[in-house]
Amino acid sequence: MVIYTDPDPVCPKCGLYITTKYGKGDRLINKNYPVKVTIYRCKCGGLYRTPLTNFVDKHCNYTHDVKKMGLTVNFFEHVSLANITGLIGCLHGVVPSRQIIYNELRKYYGKLKIKGKRKLSGNYAYDEQYIKLNGVKYYILALFDIELNVLVDYHISDKIGKKEVNDFIKRSTHQQKKISLTTDGKPMYKNIADELGFIHNLCIFHIIKDVKKIVNDKMKSKKLDENQKTEYYDAGEIILKIFHSKSYKKANSKFKNLLKHLDKIPKEFVDLVKNKIKPILSKLQDIFNLISYQPQIIN
Repeated sequence: MVIYTDPDPVCPKCGLYITTKYGKGDRLINKNYPVKVTIYRCKCGGLYRTPLTNFVDKHCNYTHDVKKMGLTVNFFEHVSLANITGLIGCLHGVVPSRQIIYNELRKYYGKLKIKGKRKLSGNYAYDEQYIKLNGVKYYILALFDIELNVLVDYHISDKIGKKEVNDFIKRSTHQQKKISLTTDGKPMYKNIADELGFIHNLCIFHIIKDVKKIVNDKMKSKKLDENQKTEYYDAGEIILKIFHSKSYKKANSKFKNLLKHLDKIPKEFVDLVKNKIKPILSKLQDIFNLISYQPQIIN
């Protein structure tokens, strides 16, 4: 069994260094891994217990890695807290409570939020996630400044709709520049952007997601033969290469070439190109410049 000690224990009562070991205490890391921690006793009677704060918060049995796993999953997938804890269980063999993951999400979003007044660039990206607590669904609304790489504001709501999103974005950008708003493909976002005076950009990541979904669905279909599946796969790759280009010039060239051969790709992709990709072509250069952002913590 692992035994943790402290090379420089200090008495919490008198502040002097302690040299006398008093015994060992039990800790259950992630509620499934028992360890021992050395306890020290000072001459004044004070007791000092070896802390494990390098990887476990005080008064908590779950490691930082386990709790941050919930945050990572929440960034990439819109799933409930119950499903997040279930995934952590599969990966780590431990299932933290939904409340612990919820607290970690709130703490992180709180650190990211801009403190005090600051001039914003006017180019924003909006997204929302949902979490479930005790069977009740809550939504996290988040607005990022794409150029400054910061989270402008966030809000937790028990309902979501055009009014809630409109009010949140309007409040978050009050007395700030309003240039562009990047979102996913929900129709209401375009209306909100127009009403608030933004140029609306459709998020490239959501278009990529749509392309991959078409390909994945067709690969699983039992109604298509191998040649038809290959046709969908190849068409999807051609479209994805547009967005994986290293520059707008290369992306634009690939897109124009695709337009010349629309009659050779499946109808689902033709609809996607005409309805989602072509409308944003004129804005593609701006999106290439703005869309790659990593939220930073502002102290």
